[in-house]
Order: sequence, then C-alpha cells, then structure tokens
Amino acid sequence: MNSNEETYLSYQQAKTLVQTLKLTSPLEWEELCKTGNKPDTIPSDPEHVYGRTGEWKDWQDWLGIPKTDIKKTKGHRKTFLPFEQARDFVRAIKLANRKEWGLYCKSGERPDNIPTNPNRIYTRTGEWTSWQDWLGSLKKQPFLPLEEAKKIIHPLRLRSTFEWNRYVRLGRKPPSIPASPKVFYKKTGEWKDWNDFLGIPADDTSLGYLPYQQARAFVHKLNLKNQRKWQFYRRTGSIPQNIPIDPEIFYTKTGDWTDWKDWLGL
Repeated sequence: MNSNEETYLSYQQAKTLVQTLKLTSPLEWEELCKTGNKPDTIPSDPEHVYGRTGEWKDWQDWLGIPKTDIKKTKGHRKTFLPFEQARDFVRAIKLANRKEWGLYCKSGERPDNIPTNPNRIYTRTGEWTSWQDWLGSLKKQPFLPLEEAKKIIHPLRLRSTFEWNRYVRLGRKPPSIPASPKVFYKKTGEWKDWNDFLGIPADDTSLGYLPYQQARAFVHKLNLKNQRKWQFYRRTGSIPQNIPIDPEIFYTKTGDWTDWKDWLGL
C-alpha cells in the first residue's frame, strides 16, 4: 500500500459515508469526484484501491444500490451535453414548469444526451441553480462572492463535506451559492479550504459535536433497535447538528467509541 492509500478510510467506513449520498451509478460517483466535494480520506478510484486490499465487491455494494437496481449501473455510460448547451436546448422547448418537464421526459422526445434528472447531474459539476433557470422561466441568479456566501453558510454549522452534500441534496441551498463551492471559488481565486467555507475553526477538534456520553444519552432515547435503524434515522435529516452522522468514525478518533450496542443502548 502506498502512502496515499494509508490515509484512506477502511472500506466499510468509506462505504458507509458514500451511501449517505444515495448515488445511483458509477457515473454519478465520477461526477461527484470531479466537483472536488469528495473528502481526501476516500479514494476517487475505490475499485482499484480496495481491490488491492481485497475488500472491494462491486459498485452496487459501494453505492448501496439494491440488487434489483443493478441494471442502472450496467451497460454503456451516457454522455450528457455540457450544462449550458443542454439548458439552451431545454429552454427552446418553452416548458412552463417541472411538471411539464416530467411529461416531456415521459413522451420519449427527450434526447439521450440530456438527463432526465438535470438537478442531480449538473449539481455535480457545480452549474445547477434551479428548475426555473433550467427551464428558462427565471434569469440565472449570479453566485455570491465567497465572503458573502460564508455569512449564510457559517450559521448552519455544517461540519463536513458530507453534511454539505446532504444539505444540497435536500434542496436547502440558496440558488445564490454554488453546489460545488470548491470548484466555483477556485476559479474566482477566493477558495481556501472547506474549513474556511463551512466556518470550522482550525483548532476545533470537536467539530461542534457533543461529548460521547451526552450524544449517546440522546441516541438511547430514540429506541433504535439496530444499526440499520440508525442508518434510516440519519437519512431522514433529523439528526441534531451536534451529533455526528457517523459516530463510529468520529468517536473512534476521540477514543470513546465502544460498539454499536453501546451507542444504541441495546
């Protein structure tokens, strides 16, 4: 294993984090990696890295795709038009709203090089703003300068790129802030790092999370019966911001983690 691989999370830890993003294909994984939103502790080529360690299974296992959905990741990969070209085509159709877009996609008239889910595809490239912008019913709102964007983001107390991605995927991001800030603000020369963007102090080792004992006491009250129930709970977006979505990883680093039975109170 080379020095880079030594910094990566174990396969199980990395897979657990990746599956919170609910990606549906290797293509979407590649698009995520291109945005710069992927943590450095997870390899962009997991098939190669974890294949060397003997842990790799397949893309369905990595992304958490049910076996009934295997067809989604097989076959030829689709190549979509660049965002602006695709948007220009769509605007020319003059659809009024998202409902009409859905009907258009079902009509069979949509070209293969334009995605049915442009909000997901072009969020990965940092170009997606809104459905109004996509359909041409609203002029594109320019992105805020980094310092102005940070004034909006810092109060949210997001503590990782995964929390940022979840925030974006839930549709909570203002259209004036890019979905891929690292890509956009690097182009403007304003980008420093994720800590600066999210507002995490350089000396903040707790990341704003509760001590293990307090966090565990909260979780016990939820009466979750197993780790799978915890995974479902965290995907609802109901976890308080002062409790990590991946407690095993965080509290292992602090030396407090025991096991899932202790965490859930089983």
